Amino acid sequence: MNKNIKLLIWSALVTLVLIALPSIIHYGPQLIGKSFTDQDDFKYRMEQVYTNLSESTLNPVDLKKMEKELYVSDGDISEYRERYGTLPEQLDNIQQQYADKITEAKKIKTKHCC
Repeated sequence: MNKNIKLLIWSALVTLVLIALPSIIHYGPQLIGKSFTDQDDFKYRMEQVYTNLSESTLNPVDLKKMEKELYVSDGDISEYRERYGTLPEQLDNIQQQYADKITEAKKIKTKHCC
């Protein structure tokens, strides 16, 4: 075989090893000597599956029962209604937010209309 081809092959192999070396050093302790189920990533993903299953299938919520147990006070309702101010304050705020856009839209309509 030609010396240049051998040198090229060896250079490619050395480059490949040097590129793979950081991954081997980083992930090696996690993967070598452990079964698939002993890996941290597997345990984390299984925990997620169990959590999702427990919320939806294993421990389903009875909506009728929860509706009966749910209590909303008048204070909760008024706090929700006035979270962003009283009704007139909220309407004024909305009008201020969109005043420029409304004016711009009216100008465009006037230009295209007549």
